[in-house]
Amino acid sequence: MNRLFPILFISVFFVISCQNKNQMVLVPETQSQIKFNNKVIESDSLNILNYEYMYNGGGVAIADFNRDGKEDIYFTGNVVSNKLYLNQGDFVFKDVSSVSKTECAGYWSMGVSVIDINNDQWPDMYISVSGKGDPKNRKNIFPFHRLQQIQHNHLLNLSQ
Repeated sequence: MNRLFPILFISVFFVISCQNKNQMVLVPETQSQIKFNNKVIESDSLNILNYEYMYNGGGVAIADFNRDGKEDIYFTGNVVSNKLYLNQGDFVFKDVSSVSKTECAGYWSMGVSVIDINNDQWPDMYISVSGKGDPKNRKNIFPFHRLQQIQHNHLLNLSQ
């Protein structure tokens, strides 16, 4: 009887799990309006031999940046500018990167973290930066004051 229980448990588990259909659905760019692509193209000056961290990619942060109850998306890019998309609902997003001044153009962004660092109930971003060249262009970005001002002055109205 003791040997039969694990076999019965595993059998019931597989029967139940096989009945659940995959609920994930691919949302096309035409619907979501998300047009971010961190495409890294090698060249004579930009390649894995000259920069070993070339393919260590960007990052993604999901948070309610404008506190409207919908999760927004922030992408970081290496050779492309970062992008902030506000959730409009029904898997439709609006690119507010330029108006929110969160593109970080010219930086090799490696990732992003989001936390409410000052306990004001607004999400704050910390962007990890790397790359070759001028050390000033490798300093991590903590757009706390800029993002806080943007959130209070602009993002509340951007989702409309």
